Amino acid sequence: MKNNKRFLITVIIYLLCNSYLYAHFEKIGVGARCIGRAKNFVAVCDDVYSIYYNPAGLSQLSKKELSTSCGKIHWGLDDNSNLVNSLCFYAQPLKGKTEGLSWGTIGIGWLNFSLADLYREDTIILSYGRRLYKNRLAGGINLKWMAKKYGENAYTQLDPLFSNGSVVSNYSIDLSGLYKPTQTLSFGLILTDVNQPNMELEKEEERTPMGIKLGIAYKKDVFNVGLDTHYKDDSLKFYAGGEKWIFQKILGIRGGIGAGDHLYRNLTCGISWNYPLFQIDYAFAYPIYGIEEMYGTHQISLTLKFGKEIIYKYPLTEKEQAVVTAYLREGIDLYQKKRLAEARIIFKKIFRLVPRSELAHQYINSINGRIKIEIKSIYKKASSYYKNSLWKEAEKQWQYILILNRNEKQAQAFIQSIKQKIDKYFQQGINLSQEKKYVQAIKEWEKIVKVYPDYPQINEKIQQALINIKKQKLLLKKEIIQKYIKEGLNSYRNKNYFSAARKWKQVLSLDPEQKEVLHLFTELGNELFEKGTLSYQNGKFKEAINQWTQLLKLTPTYVRAKRAIQKTRKEFIEKSAKLHQQGIKEYNAGKYLKAIILWEKALQITPQHQKIKNICLEAYLAQGIIYYRENKLKEAEKIWEKALIIQPGHKKATKYLRRAKTKIKRLKELK
Repeated sequence: MKNNKRFLITVIIYLLCNSYLYAHFEKIGVGARCIGRAKNFVAVCDDVYSIYYNPAGLSQLSKKELSTSCGKIHWGLDDNSNLVNSLCFYAQPLKGKTEGLSWGTIGIGWLNFSLADLYREDTIILSYGRRLYKNRLAGGINLKWMAKKYGENAYTQLDPLFSNGSVVSNYSIDLSGLYKPTQTLSFGLILTDVNQPNMELEKEEERTPMGIKLGIAYKKDVFNVGLDTHYKDDSLKFYAGGEKWIFQKILGIRGGIGAGDHLYRNLTCGISWNYPLFQIDYAFAYPIYGIEEMYGTHQISLTLKFGKEIIYKYPLTEKEQAVVTAYLREGIDLYQKKRLAEARIIFKKIFRLVPRSELAHQYINSINGRIKIEIKSIYKKASSYYKNSLWKEAEKQWQYILILNRNEKQAQAFIQSIKQKIDKYFQQGINLSQEKKYVQAIKEWEKIVKVYPDYPQINEKIQQALINIKKQKLLLKKEIIQKYIKEGLNSYRNKNYFSAARKWKQVLSLDPEQKEVLHLFTELGNELFEKGTLSYQNGKFKEAINQWTQLLKLTPTYVRAKRAIQKTRKEFIEKSAKLHQQGIKEYNAGKYLKAIILWEKALQITPQHQKIKNICLEAYLAQGIIYYRENKLKEAEKIWEKALIIQPGHKKATKYLRRAKTKIKRLKELK
C-alpha cells in the first residue's frame, strides 16, 4: 500500500515537472473570458487580464477594473487529483495633472495553482502599460515574482531531488507591445521571461527559456476574432478564437481552438453575462489528445469596472489641428446636405487623430439615428419597386441601404433574391435556346437586360439567338418555297394556271430572285401566248384577246401579250369601221336587213361602238315598221326586242313592241 502511494506521488510530481503536460508557470491561461477563446488575447488585450497576456493592453483601459477567478483543471481524473487555479487582478489608469494626459495604467495580480498538499505555484505580477504614440502604439512591462513549493513527507525527504529544500522562487520580466494601425486591426507582441530565471530544485541551473507570443486581432463593436502563436522551448503552438456580443452587449458567446507540437489539441468555449457594473464569465476547455476520461477544465470569473472614466486627449500639431478642422467642416457640410453616409466616414476619420472627439461622436450618433429612419423609408420604396417588378430601381435602393449600413441583412437578402431570379432567367434562356426556342429565350434574357444591362454574356447570348433565328427563318423559308413551287407545278399540270401563278407569286414575295419560279412563269407565259396566237390565226380574235388578257393577269410584265392585244384591237377597229361603212351604204339603199347584219358583225368586233349602236337601233326600228306593215308581226316583235337590248327603255321601240304584241294577241283571240 505504501509503495503504491509513494509511486503515485512520484508520478504526479514527475508529470507536473514534465513540460509536455503542464510546464511550471505555463498554465492553461487565466480568466474565463480568455480561456473561452483558447487564450487568444495577445492582440485583443482590452481588460484587466492584459496583466497576464500583454501588459501593453492596459493602456486601453479607461476605468478601474478588479477581477477574481477560480477553476477546476482536468476535472474527473482517475486518481481524484484536485487541480485548482485561482487569481485576483487589479488595474488602475493613472490620470496626469494636465487634463487629457495619462501616465499609463498600473496593474497588480496574484496567480495560484495547487494540487492538494503535493504541489503549489504562486505568482505575483506588477504590470505597467502606456500609450507611446497616440492611440496606435503602446508598450508594457511585467515584473513577476514566482515561487513553487512541493509538499513535504517521508518520501520527499528520502528523494535526493529535494535535498536542497522543497521551495524555489525567483523573479522574471516580460516585455510587450501593441500596435493598432486602424480602429479595427491590432497586432500584439510579448516576450516572456526575458531574464530566463532558474526555477529548478537542482543545484545545476536549468533556466526557464524565454517565450515569444505574437497575435493579430480584428475587432468591431460587438465582434472580434484573433490568432496567436506562442513559441517557447522549441515548441510552437497556435491559438485561434473569437467572441460575439448579442442583446445589446448583455450576452457574450465565444469559442476557440489550440493546436501545436507534442500533439497539443484543445477545444474551448465560453459565455458571459455583462452588466454596467460587473461581468461574469464562464469557460470550458477540453484536450483532444493526452488526457482521457475526465470532464475537462472549468473556469469562472467575476470582473468589476468602476470609477470615473478617463478620456485621453493628445495635443495636436498645427498640421493635425488643421486636418481635424477641415474634416469637421467637410463632415458638417455633408451632414447638412443629408449625405449621411459620406459625412459619417469623414467624422470617423477624426477619431484617428482625436479618438474621443465629443463633437464627432455627437454627429455620428445623430447620423446613425437619421440613417435608421431613412433606411425604413428606403425599405418601403424598395419594396414598392420590387412588387411592381422594377427590380433595377429596387436594387438601387437596397444598395443605398448597404452604403448607409453594410450590415443590413434584409437588404443583402433582397439583393441576393434578385440575383437568384436573374440567374434563373438566364438559365431558362439557356434551356430554351438548347431546345431551339430562340424567340422565347430572347424574351427571358431581355428581362435581365432591363435590370442588369451588363450581366455577363447576356448580349452575346441575345446576338447568337438572333443569328440562330435568321438561320431558322432561312431554313423555314426554303421549305415554304419548295412547297409552293411543288403545289404550283401540280396546278400547272392540271391546267389551273391561276392557282399555279398564285403559288409562284408567293414564292417571289419571299425570294424575288428565285430562278426556278421565274423560269416557270416564263414557260407559263409562252404557253398561254401560243394558245392566243393559235386562236388569232384561226380568226378567233376575241378568244385570242381573252387568252392574252388572261396571260397578263398571270404575268403582267409579259410584253408580247400586250403588243398582240394592241395589234388585234387595232385590226378590230379597222374591220368594224369597214363594216360600219358598208352598212351605211346598204341602209341608204333601203336594204335594212343587210345593213343590220353588217352592223351586228361590227358590234361583235367593237361592242362598245356607240355610233354603230345608234345607227343599228334606227335600222331595227325601220325594219320593224316594214315587218309590221307587211303584217309580219313575229319578225317585227323580235327585231324591236333587239332594239331594246341595244338601248333598254327606248320609247319608240317599247311603243312599237307593245303594239305588235297587242295585235298578235287579238289575232289569236279571233281565231
